[in-house]
Amino acid sequence: MVLTVTNYGQFGAGFSGRTDCFTRHLIHSCEYPKESRTKYLYSGELWVGAVLDGDTLVSTGAAEFSPAPSPEGLPDHFSTMDPALPEFEGAISEQDYLVVYSDTCLRCASALDGLDNRPHRPLGVEVKCRSMAWSYSYADDFVLLDYSLKNIGTRRLSRLYLGIFVDADILTLEEEGANRGFQDDLCGFRQKQPATYL
Repeated sequence: MVLTVTNYGQFGAGFSGRTDCFTRHLIHSCEYPKESRTKYLYSGELWVGAVLDGDTLVSTGAAEFSPAPSPEGLPDHFSTMDPALPEFEGAISEQDYLVVYSDTCLRCASALDGLDNRPHRPLGVEVKCRSMAWSYSYADDFVLLDYSLKNIGTRRLSRLYLGIFVDADILTLEEEGANRGFQDDLCGFRQKQPATYL
């Protein structure tokens, strides 16, 4: 599986055509199998909600999270593939990406909130997300995302909730170019995955 992971709360490429910051190649949202030209995702986002000073607030990926300025805000890459390479140190999988972003940028938010008619009010949350992927036949059809959140604001957050928003599009890259594929989406998730014992 090939999955785009960003440093602003989104996985998948979404509206914009992006390039990989390491290879400078064009990236696709989620392709499986690799080089099949079949796409399974438009975009996904982390959403964080909490009560701050009696106000219920939500920060959403791709709109209200942003990385620190370069070079601190750039993704880090790790890999278990070659112990002689510097990216081996701290690696968990064959391909790890570590991104850090926060919702503290007031000018990064999109338009005014439609219900409150006010700009985004940050929670003061820093997010670290590590993606982990393997090429083994038993593990090549998923990517793990490990999120760690930290309150970097000055106020206490209560009733914290996390959510993942997914806009799944299933189509070929040729259909994507013709702006088709989103009309017949079929997606879902498993709430539980039973363990299998060998």
